[in-house]
Amino acid sequence: MSSSGGKSNSLTTYSGVLASDTAVANSATVLLMTTPSLAVGTYLATYAVTYIATTAVPDDCEFELIVGTATATFAGPRNFSLANGASNPASGSVSFIVTVTVAGTLIVNAVAGAAGGGTAKAVSGLTGLPGSGYTLVKIA
Repeated sequence: MSSSGGKSNSLTTYSGVLASDTAVANSATVLLMTTPSLAVGTYLATYAVTYIATTAVPDDCEFELIVGTATATFAGPRNFSLANGASNPASGSVSFIVTVTVAGTLIVNAVAGAAGGGTAKAVSGLTGLPGSGYTLVKIA
């Protein structure tokens, strides 16, 4: 079967990585990554973070993708928590739908618990664990 003419199926994709290892002090909120300005539309968003606590006591660190300068709504969970000790690095990721209604940026934050803090890793260097980054694919 063949076809001619037709519309291209190329998708607009934005991706980025954490530029360098980033310390997250206990009880702090730290900006990890900012997207470029996104046009109005619907996106499939995925981001991942590898995190190493600075203390042996397990400490929760929550990661979230939220609005920066954009106005947007989110479908599905857009955050996750990692609880780990210094000798037990952890990685997490989440995918969800974002609908941008006013063009602008989105950001990924880390929010550390009161018990410790740690480091979000740019390039993990740990077998089986990724570095930290995001991908947004415009689907509508």
